[in-house]
Amino acid sequence: MEFEVVLIPLIDIALKDLLAYKIGDKTPIFSYCPRILMSENKIVYITPEAENKAKWIAREKKLKVEIKETDALINSVIDRFLNDEPIDDILVKINEGYEKFNNWVYDKDAFQNLEYAWLIAEEDIFMPDEDLFDYYDQEELNLKTDTDILNFMHTAIDSKCEDVVAYHYALYKGVYISASCVSHGQGGLFFSNFCIYKTKDDFWDFCKGSIINSSEWGVKNSDAELIFMFKTNVSDKYFK
Repeated sequence: MEFEVVLIPLIDIALKDLLAYKIGDKTPIFSYCPRILMSENKIVYITPEAENKAKWIAREKKLKVEIKETDALINSVIDRFLNDEPIDDILVKINEGYEKFNNWVYDKDAFQNLEYAWLIAEEDIFMPDEDLFDYYDQEELNLKTDTDILNFMHTAIDSKCEDVVAYHYALYKGVYISASCVSHGQGGLFFSNFCIYKTKDDFWDFCKGSIINSSEWGVKNSDAELIFMFKTNVSDKYFK
């Protein structure tokens, strides 16, 4: 059987999303030469550049489909939530596809207001299961005035924000949504753990129990709370 050899160079990549990716079942003739495909009486050789472009087109198509599916899930969960209907099953689906949700966030620019809060546990600062003097000099902790204590607390909180997850929140289609966010270096910010609330106050209720450092207001805990934390974990424990 004679075959026609067809070369698909980069310049022809726009031909119906690359001819070679529509021919046959995409099975290589030889496993060691994956760019050669066979269909009917044609052997199609895909240049490396064309192959890379075709893969990019395929990824973009898949991405659009996944974003559309995630958007439908989020619209559905909002409708149910506003009607006081169960939403746990949809939340599971959204958060199982965490990469899909992250792509949805960027496509919709869902957290464009850039409001977020770091949530820091007391244990992250005071390390109750370890010797605190392994991390601080005694003079740093033997504080007598509320002003000095507050200065210490704010400095400690700021330093811990470099290591903890931030929670971004935004008003979206009549509800508040949130997601945890971590930095992937040059890969940018990565969003996951979608959640939904009826009001901003409901989001802050979710944050309770942590030390809250907000992009909107700074440290949200009161001075009295911070002083009490320090005295309980440091002054009363080490200097009485």
